[in-house]
Amino acid sequence: MCKYLIFLRLLIIIALACPLVISSKKQSTPLSTTDDYPKSCKEIMQLGQNASTFYYIQPKNAPEPFVVLCNMHSSGGGWTTILNRVDGSQDFFMDWDSYKLGFGNIAGEFWLGLEKLHYMAGYELTELLFEFVDWNDVQADAYYGYFGIGGEEEGYILKLLRGFN
Repeated sequence: MCKYLIFLRLLIIIALACPLVISSKKQSTPLSTTDDYPKSCKEIMQLGQNASTFYYIQPKNAPEPFVVLCNMHSSGGGWTTILNRVDGSQDFFMDWDSYKLGFGNIAGEFWLGLEKLHYMAGYELTELLFEFVDWNDVQADAYYGYFGIGGEEEGYILKLLRGFN
C-alpha cells in the first residue's frame, strides 16, 4: 500500500530541514524500466532511506521517473507529498493542463499533478494523509486508509476514499 501526503500551512514560512538532494537507487544514467527506480516513497523507506528529501520514483505504468518530495517522519514515514502550500508564493488559480501536469516549485509550494497522482494511486491500494497547520500553529490531520483516482479519460475522478480517521 502506498502513502501520499497533502501538507497545507497558511501564512507561515517554513524552510526545508534537508538540503536539496535528488536520490534514486541508480543515478549514473537515465533508466528505461520501472524496475530501476523505486515505485514510491514507502518503497524508498523500506530500502533504508530515512531522509525527508527529494527522490526519483517511477510508479507502475508511469512512462518515466519523476522527482517527488518524500516525508519520512509524519505518521510512520514513507509519504509522497502531492501538494504543499506554505506562504502563498505560488498561484493555485491555474488552468486544467497545469493541474493535470503539475505546477510550482517542488522545493516550495507545488501541486504534483493529476497525471502523476493517477500513476501513484490508480493501480493499487493507497493511503492519503492531510496535514494542516493554521496561522496560530494549530495542527490537525485527516487520514484515509483507502484512496484511488481514475485516469484522464475519466476526468481523474475520485474512485475511492474510505477509512477516515
